[in-house]
Amino acid sequence: MLMNTWKNYGKYIVNDMEKIQEILLHLVKIGLGNEKDYKLPEDVDWKALISYSFKEGVPAIACDGMQVLYDNDESMQEWGVGEAGKKDIRYEWIGYQLTCERYNERYQDVLAELAKFYNENGYKILLLKGYGLCLNYPIPNHRPTGDIDCYLYGKTFEADEKFAKKYGVEIDHSSAHHSKFTFRGVIVENHFALMDLDKHWTNRKLEKVFEKFLKEEPIEGEVHGQRVYFPSHTFNAVYLIRHAGEHFAMEKITMRHVLDWGLFVKRYGKEVDWKKVYDLADRYGGTVFMNSLNAICVKYLGFDSSAFVALDNSPMVERVLDDVLCPKDMIAPHGRLKYAIWITRRVWRTRWKFNIVYNENIMSFMTEAAIQKLKEWFGKN
Repeated sequence: MLMNTWKNYGKYIVNDMEKIQEILLHLVKIGLGNEKDYKLPEDVDWKALISYSFKEGVPAIACDGMQVLYDNDESMQEWGVGEAGKKDIRYEWIGYQLTCERYNERYQDVLAELAKFYNENGYKILLLKGYGLCLNYPIPNHRPTGDIDCYLYGKTFEADEKFAKKYGVEIDHSSAHHSKFTFRGVIVENHFALMDLDKHWTNRKLEKVFEKFLKEEPIEGEVHGQRVYFPSHTFNAVYLIRHAGEHFAMEKITMRHVLDWGLFVKRYGKEVDWKKVYDLADRYGGTVFMNSLNAICVKYLGFDSSAFVALDNSPMVERVLDDVLCPKDMIAPHGRLKYAIWITRRVWRTRWKFNIVYNENIMSFMTEAAIQKLKEWFGKN
């Protein structure tokens, strides 16, 4: 199925990467409730598997799958793994899962305090990605969270100024995309724009589309009793696939990104205007990428095919999956010139990824990106 036979993950050298990938896919399927019966192979490198589950952003969900197998198969309780034994590995993994739960609880506490400030000061807070996606998971606290991404409807600078005055935080406004600050140990990004507008003309077109979406009523929600808002489901479908595509084209995505998409479609797909989503994808890029993720969700993660409008049945599906599970050439060198040469070569070598995400000329993109980077380096705006 997959081309890679070994990989260095942390301090663990995996000599049979395909085996580790197969096991993780099954554990995730079981953790999601998409598979019931699976017999684990013998001689599993459990340390490497745990490390790999972290790399793919799914340690707690894979642990859910392991718990199901452990509860349903008494032989697993006696199956020794190295000197530690199966139980020790299980307890170690559960410990990682509890850490994920505790961080998510803290994340929600910080988000609630942030939302309270915005609500009390008359700012409407639209949450992007993050917390809203967690709510689609069977156990929301088992999705790893990172930054808090907000859109404040054009009032970012004003809200940031008041927030900095009250809490004494230092706010970074150097990005044209969003402001950035750390609050109670969690990074907050307040978006000026919904898309990164610097390098892609298709993003600039989509930004105007999102501005129209914003005129629709958002979906009201709450976190610890504080009012927040989420994008409409059609907005979210366009935004999520583009966001994942941007990461995929320029660097990598993980299995967590695939699950974010699949679980969103499973829960809200019937409320999405898919004609509008596909019209935009055909116009600005992303149709092949979206259909490949759909196919991965069905073929490898056990989702019901009826939830998805279209599936890619070409070899591109396996090529995308292979890059998700084992991305190539991800260690960037130090130094501006070395990095510039490295990223240019990398984008060109992996231009197939660019081509299934953007409906753009890659040479035009690389030229514009180089100009933007030179302006950044030499401080010219």
